Amino acid sequence: MMCPKLVGLAIPKSVEHIGINGIFANSDMKLSVEEGNPFYDSREDCNAVIASQNDSLVQGSNLSRIPPSVKIIGDLSFGGCLDITSLRLPEGLTTIGNEAFSACYNLAELSLPSTLVRIGSRGFYYCAFSEVTLSEGLKSIGSYAFQFCRNMKQVRFPQTVRSIGEGVFDRCVALDRITVLATTPPEVATGQPMLPEEEYATTVLTVPEGCEETYRKHKVWGRFKNIVERDLTAIHSPSDATKKQRTTYDLSGRRLSARPMKGLYIEDGKVRVGAQK
Repeated sequence: MMCPKLVGLAIPKSVEHIGINGIFANSDMKLSVEEGNPFYDSREDCNAVIASQNDSLVQGSNLSRIPPSVKIIGDLSFGGCLDITSLRLPEGLTTIGNEAFSACYNLAELSLPSTLVRIGSRGFYYCAFSEVTLSEGLKSIGSYAFQFCRNMKQVRFPQTVRSIGEGVFDRCVALDRITVLATTPPEVATGQPMLPEEEYATTVLTVPEGCEETYRKHKVWGRFKNIVERDLTAIHSPSDATKKQRTTYDLSGRRLSARPMKGLYIEDGKVRVGAQK
């Protein structure tokens, strides 16, 4: 529902079902669920609505924090949240639903967890990041997942990816390098080309050493004119366990699952200010 003047919504304990995009993601909407609801909750004061049975976040807003217990980001749950500029999704998350972060036009920084298995169709449609590293463990990427990400220049696929939907980089006009760590070319759905037709001539496809010929023979990957092979064995995902994990607290000393977008918080012993002032 589209209620542009609605600034807050409390879900009563009598509610048993919320449909996809049943609540419009107004900027700065405050969301809560009454205690005692057996189907939904708003755990850790996260300012989001979570389906309790499967730990699926079904509705968020610019003010939401994603608790570490969330396993699924539901379809359309953050669509159109214009104040989200950076996103570090928690370890334990397995699924990003269809259009989950679509039209988050100002989302410029993205960090994905090593537990992520699936990104749904148009999951990050029309976002602003210039580079994406897809974490090891990811197996499936839906159609048009990064469509209209016009600032995207580089993307890296992990060894684990098996299937990629059609048009995954459609209208990504700045894309100039794709790196694939898999020795077996991932299957790509036919139909809408993976990226704009003219980009096949200019975008560099980097594949593991000894795999160039295999990719050239593939019906989709073989369309790239510039395929180079390199030793990619030393490349690790930025979500690798060796990466330093920062601990963030609010001013009351409560540990937070993610950096807040607004207000003051404490990180590494220093008081910091959220990206949105």
